[in-house]
Amino acid sequence: MAMRGTKCNYTYVPTSEEYMEALGAYGSSVLIIGGLITVGLYILFFEQVLFTHVNAHRVFRRHIFWIASVYPLMSLMSVIALIVPRANNICTAVKVTYMSIGISHFTDLTQLMFGSEEVMLDRTKGERVNLQVGPLCCCCVCLPSPIVSKFSLRLVILLSDQLPFTQALYYFLVLILLSANNITLGSIEPTDASFYLSLFNIASFLSGVYALNILSYFSGGHLEHYSYRAKSFSMKTLVLITNMQGLAFDIMGNYNVFPCIPPYVPPQVYKQTAENSLYLLEMMVLGSYTFWHYHNQQFLIRPSRRVAGSSSISDARRRESVGGSRSSTSTQSFNRPQADQISGSYRPQADQIPGSDRPQVDQIEGFYRPQVKGFADLLEAGEMPSFVVTTSTGRISVYPWAIGLASCGNHDVWRHTSM
Repeated sequence: MAMRGTKCNYTYVPTSEEYMEALGAYGSSVLIIGGLITVGLYILFFEQVLFTHVNAHRVFRRHIFWIASVYPLMSLMSVIALIVPRANNICTAVKVTYMSIGISHFTDLTQLMFGSEEVMLDRTKGERVNLQVGPLCCCCVCLPSPIVSKFSLRLVILLSDQLPFTQALYYFLVLILLSANNITLGSIEPTDASFYLSLFNIASFLSGVYALNILSYFSGGHLEHYSYRAKSFSMKTLVLITNMQGLAFDIMGNYNVFPCIPPYVPPQVYKQTAENSLYLLEMMVLGSYTFWHYHNQQFLIRPSRRVAGSSSISDARRRESVGGSRSSTSTQSFNRPQADQISGSYRPQADQIPGSDRPQVDQIEGFYRPQVKGFADLLEAGEMPSFVVTTSTGRISVYPWAIGLASCGNHDVWRHTSM
């Protein structure tokens, strides 16, 4: 039931009509400005999509699309929450979970900037992972600095990749408990389940930012041509703003720091209005900043996935399958061996049969065709078996071996078979 008079009902969330009536001209102004910001961010996003499709290697595109789409979607969720205040918690869950997926894509993009995990390990060989970085361990001088290894690298990436799953789990539990009226967002009372869920949320997003900081420290020097530190800064700022700001607003809203505007705007709803209005401005700044740093040709060429000086196993196996058994000298001399040096080859040389553009096959061990050296002499001596074919133009003696050679394209042999 709606509030009447000047009494403030702290648990009431107004409908869209009541909310817009209470906000008046301010509500209309916020919606117009928020709508323009959202439309502008989507224009930048579609421009980024077209630009990336043309000017970036295909392995980068999917990750850049995800990262660029985070800002317009978060802006859109804020506008929806301003129109429908009762949808605020759902909109927050969607935008934070989607943002977390974008962070995971940025981690994958980092490896692709190197070329692959193998190249990343090779280029950072001998370097140490600096664990004494913010926001978790900037003052922990007792922490070791392990050498970069596959295990340490994957552990750092795991800390970043956990964000989508832990954030989705957090908001799933929050929405269920809110619908059952079992928690109060922003409560710091140990008896409230919201307190422990908030601790879980803090550990989740701070671990993600910590992983991004570690990656930035030992990758930034190798990826300056990608402006990596600037790209990483926008991701870390986005995570911190989204989560820390939301947590702070929940606490202030729960303890009535914000005013009540009766009859329809209690402190919690006032908190939602202020938070979503601020989100719109932040997304406008961060979205434009990210567009500027990705709207270039830094991703035009894909770095090599192989470590310098090494060849892939598949290439080596392919060469062995073509070459069979061959000496180490031949392996060093060429990649595609000549047919006259390989047992069992099907590509012999073609310069030893007079008048023929097909290769000689009598020098290849194990070849399935007979020797053809002196073939014309045998024909003239009548030593080759033949059979007679009667045609409309006469009788023709045909030699089976000539048919075999003609089927290989040696049409000159037919000159010896006509009678």
